[in-house]
Amino acid sequence: MSNSDELINGLSFEEKLTNLNIIHPESGLPMSTVTTLDEFPGSFYLGVDVDLFNIKADHKYQIRVYIKYEGSLTNSILIHASNVVIPSENFTYFNHGLGIANGQFVFSMTPEKPGNYQLIFEFHDYDTIPKILDIQTRYLYIIKR
Repeated sequence: MSNSDELINGLSFEEKLTNLNIIHPESGLPMSTVTTLDEFPGSFYLGVDVDLFNIKADHKYQIRVYIKYEGSLTNSILIHASNVVIPSENFTYFNHGLGIANGQFVFSMTPEKPGNYQLIFEFHDYDTIPKILDIQTRYLYIIKR
């Protein structure tokens, strides 16, 4: 673990999202890339299980979830935000002020049409000057059952 904002070959190893998995909230099992709905528009819940890599203890972060439909000309739409503050005793590993922790949250989405959807997960520093620390994307294909 490093404890600096120093970039190594243009890459920072601090304050990142990793091992981000979309899961069924009821079962905890991984969600398939192809999802079915009875009707459109239709709402359903998704769970997220994610590791927070080299984060600071007791520091305020935020994970924002945006959605984008393949056929849409509009920008991504914010559909969820989770605030994250983790004390050092809840970390899986903690050393020199940085650690690794796991988090889960549930959110809903309401696709209006069948098709390809992009989910964008932004990890923000929200303690001092808000800034984006990391971005992860996942994709879903949603069809009518």
